[in-house]
Amino acid sequence: MSGPWHVCAARPARGYDCAPTTIMTDERLLSQLEATRRLIDLARTRDPAPTVPALIDQLQVALDDLAHTAAIAAEQPRLFQTLVARSFDGVAVVDQRGVIIEWNRVQEVITGLPQHAALGRYIWDVQHQLAVPERRTEAARDALRAFILRLLNTGQSPELDEDHERVVVRPDGSRRTVISRLTVLPAGGGHIIVSTLHDVTDERTLATELRQSEARYRTLFEQANDALFLENEQDEIIDVNRRACELLGYTREELLKLHVSDLQAPETRVADGHVVARELHLYKGQPFEALDIRRDGTRVPVDITVTRLTGRDEGLVLTAVRDITERRRADESLRESEQQFRLAFDDAAVAKALVSMDGRFLRVNPALCRMLGYTAAELLTRTFRDLTHPDDLTLSNDIFERVIKGEVDTATFEKRYRRADGSTAWVIVNSSLIRDARGRPDYFISEMQDVTERKQTELALQESEEKYRQLFELESDAIFVIDNETGEILEVNPAASVMYGFSHEELLRMRNTDLSAEPDRTRQAMAQRQSVIPVRWHHDRAGRVFPVEIMASFFTWHGRPAHLAAIRDITDRWRAENQLRESEQRYRAVIDTSPDGILLIDLTGVVLVANQRAVRLGGRSDPADLIGQNVFALVAA
Repeated sequence: MSGPWHVCAARPARGYDCAPTTIMTDERLLSQLEATRRLIDLARTRDPAPTVPALIDQLQVALDDLAHTAAIAAEQPRLFQTLVARSFDGVAVVDQRGVIIEWNRVQEVITGLPQHAALGRYIWDVQHQLAVPERRTEAARDALRAFILRLLNTGQSPELDEDHERVVVRPDGSRRTVISRLTVLPAGGGHIIVSTLHDVTDERTLATELRQSEARYRTLFEQANDALFLENEQDEIIDVNRRACELLGYTREELLKLHVSDLQAPETRVADGHVVARELHLYKGQPFEALDIRRDGTRVPVDITVTRLTGRDEGLVLTAVRDITERRRADESLRESEQQFRLAFDDAAVAKALVSMDGRFLRVNPALCRMLGYTAAELLTRTFRDLTHPDDLTLSNDIFERVIKGEVDTATFEKRYRRADGSTAWVIVNSSLIRDARGRPDYFISEMQDVTERKQTELALQESEEKYRQLFELESDAIFVIDNETGEILEVNPAASVMYGFSHEELLRMRNTDLSAEPDRTRQAMAQRQSVIPVRWHHDRAGRVFPVEIMASFFTWHGRPAHLAAIRDITDRWRAENQLRESEQRYRAVIDTSPDGILLIDLTGVVLVANQRAVRLGGRSDPADLIGQNVFALVAA
């Protein structure tokens, strides 16, 4: 390189400070100086005037100084190149045309653009390539080109020697944040530009991460559920969070004026006042319980954890304070609950037991001991399987496994236990699975109600119902069970199907009024709960109307008000009674029209019937005067 240059000194991590002195570094100067020196030597060999030697000596000194200076100047380009190459910053040098003539290694690393891809190109094209996409426009490149050319022409700009932060986009798409600076140097009647880039990506990243970390810390600090105090070992309060103010009833400003000992209840306050140091020594980061005092004087039980901080916060202590008022209440409630459980378990009239997952009795109450005839100690050595009736063992195991598998959490079923004396106890078992804090099966709590007497009664009832069913089925009369309110037929026997011509299923879909030829009278009789109906006219499937006699008994059928109706077809009896009435009418006509007096008397002589002729002969006017009289008394009279 040749031409005038600024003398530049390396500036660590920033580039170069350039002095304003311009030094001629053209190598032709050295050759001219050498030619002048030869002329001086030639002049000394001749016979000069007396004053000439002195002038020649002065000229020699001046030439020596100039030669020394020229030699130093000749080294400046090489020195400049060395400084560019070894700079800690990226350096690019642009000539008077705007073409890049230097591109150091650091510049390659920062921009990701190798030297061979930058040298010989216009600086505005390279910067356009490295710009962020949103600024990578033709208009932006044209503006940059105009700026560079103006700077090269004038050597002046408000932006010279000022730091500007921008983002460089590498060819691989990655981004780096840099501080750029432009410096103009005079050269050959014009100017060149030295552009430096200082990579601050890591600094900015660290600064951002630090800000984010501090923001996270502040967020966690402020949003923590525990009251947090930042203190020193002199018991001074440095910072507090929102929860600390809420817990103790102070403002933040008020708390920062207090000492840690001011927040302790007087009855627990340390005499020497060295609270934080004492807590660090005694508890070594382990939680402990204490009693603090609020601004209004009320006490609050708290759980405290004291932690010594390290790093840049060394010398500070973070104290986490948790209000345990509710926990104290919960503990008290738990103690009361456990006491109530003991009373409810041990004193319960119902047999109860805690059963392990393998079926062993863990705890039994006196009622269970009385029911099965074992002592508590004997039961605790047994499983529920040991006491289960053999015929119910499969049922018990199946239900036990279903609960363990999570198919059900609670099971209620009926089974038999074998008592200590060998007898059988019928019980209703209600078992619930209790899970631990992690949701895993832990044990069963079972209640057992002795229903032996009820079961015996049910068995006797079943026998009785079976006998009733047999009578119901074998009865020749039609038997109906009918709902009192709706008239629905709830049950019928086979004789009903025979009498009415409907199947059993068809009758169960009907009402009693569907079979009655007098439905209004049927509804009235049901409403009045008539138990005996001598005659009611019904019809069968074929439409035949026939008389029936009904005997009703009212009762409750499976929780519904109902009545049992025994219905008998009295067609034959009705026909015989009609024939009898007709015969009696003929007989009455014969008696009434007879010319003789006729009396019909019973064995005791009481007159049952008397015709008109007999009434007149007896001196009476109405047959009623004779009926009921003793014929022997009448004759005697």
